[in-house]
Amino acid sequence: KGTAYDHCCYCKNAVVASNVSPAAVAPSSSETETCEDTEGWRDINGYGCDWYQVRDIPGCPNIGTSYTGDKGSAAEECCYCKDPTCDDFNRI
Repeated sequence: KGTAYDHCCYCKNAVVASNVSPAAVAPSSSETETCEDTEGWRDINGYGCDWYQVRDIPGCPNIGTSYTGDKGSAAEECCYCKDPTCDDFNRI
């Protein structure tokens, strides 16, 4: 349930790029969601979520699915890669 803004990274990024007021397309839920990295996750080379944050843009479109670990890829396990609007300010 919810709006495209709630579930679509493309939609969230389009709002930022177009300078449309986020209030005009704000998430339908009144709850603030937080993002959590999967504790202890490492890719096949031993790199954690912080490595991806330094080497890719938010959402990790370039390398987020390139190297999986025993729990999955960075796109599945790292906050920065799961949601391009997630950053250190809302990460727990």
